Amino acid sequence: MSYIVGAYAASPTDTKSKEFAQLYQRLADNPLVGGLELPSHHLADPAATAAIAAAAGPAGWRHIVTCFPGTMFALADDPTAGLAADDDAARGRAVARIRALAEHIAGFVATGGGEIGTVLLHSAPRGGSAAALRRSLTELADIDWGTAQLAIEHSDAPAPGHTAEKGFLTLDDELAAVADLPNVGVLVNWGRSALETRSADGPVRHLDATAAAGKLTGLMFSGVADTDNSYGAAWTDGHLPPTPVAPASLMTVAEMARSLQAAGNPKVLGAKVSARKLDGSAGDPSLQDRLGVIEQTLQAVEQARQAAPAVS
Repeated sequence: MSYIVGAYAASPTDTKSKEFAQLYQRLADNPLVGGLELPSHHLADPAATAAIAAAAGPAGWRHIVTCFPGTMFALADDPTAGLAADDDAARGRAVARIRALAEHIAGFVATGGGEIGTVLLHSAPRGGSAAALRRSLTELADIDWGTAQLAIEHSDAPAPGHTAEKGFLTLDDELAAVADLPNVGVLVNWGRSALETRSADGPVRHLDATAAAGKLTGLMFSGVADTDNSYGAAWTDGHLPPTPVAPASLMTVAEMARSLQAAGNPKVLGAKVSARKLDGSAGDPSLQDRLGVIEQTLQAVEQARQAAPAVS
């Protein structure tokens, strides 16, 4: 089986660098890679799209696009804007930004870089509403997305006892917003559900609820830790790999298998991790470090899949 890889979180930041292109070329040779999670800003970056298209994997590579980094960039400049904003002007600015993405997707597909199967949206800003999110999704559903379907990637919502990192809508609100939209689903991000609930049980609960609503589009594995570690502070969205690659990670093979049993056979299944040096030393990771973290993560996902009868 092959998986979606959010390699952008482990890639060099300079999209014009040789190492950036080499990373994607090497991923194309890995049979466990079935497609990429592409950040929306890479689709607007000619250097990134050229490198990814040149490395395009075997026939059948099918990617997903995430609007998460773009959403956070936009919130930094315009904290009230988002697809779930009750203020119509602020909501309209977010809708316009996502509309522009459809053109970038069409351009990327035309380069031969692969098809796009899913576009991940987010229920920003803080303090939004399900009704506003539904209005935005209804407007966006009228756009020609080619082969792609829309999905909300759940981020950590406000919860008792701690300050939310994202603070977007609750899963219940997101499910209410998409309930009568037949081609819009919800994707569970393992790390963000664990971050919200402060528990490895959180992803399973969110998968169960989303599947029960008939809206589960996918599951992306991305780890968190409950202690400070080389990837960052405790309970932050640091895209940790599973243990033992990141010893502090709560995302063990056993926990991934438990989540896979809850997920069944979702349309989207993959992992997104950031990279550190494999020997634990400080400094920028090498190309081999980046590839090693991704490859070991995919091997852990494959082990978890084999341990979860529902998806074997």
